[in-house]
Amino acid sequence: MTDDPVDLSALDPARDSARWEARIGAVTTRVLAARRRKVSVGDQLALWARPSMAVAASLALVTWAGVWAFGGLAPAVQRSSDPAIELARWASTGELPATPQLMKLLGDSHGRD
Repeated sequence: MTDDPVDLSALDPARDSARWEARIGAVTTRVLAARRRKVSVGDQLALWARPSMAVAASLALVTWAGVWAFGGLAPAVQRSSDPAIELARWASTGELPATPQLMKLLGDSHGRD
């Protein structure tokens, strides 16, 4: 490896000043022509249609991918009144119930008679 500086002068757009000025003039001409043109509401909506559809399609794709990646939308789980079944469901799914749920299921007895 060398410590010589990298020559980036080839990337300088102002190196060829005539070409640079021509580019700036072309961009300026297009911008001024676009500003002079009157666009109706319908035309503006048509201009926005393609980007809007692209955003909507992207959101739909991300949503679909998320649902697909996480196994779909699971139906609501029917809760059982039998503590053994509920404990088995928690164990089989790896769900960690909150302490109040566990205490409610086990009857909150704490050894009291």
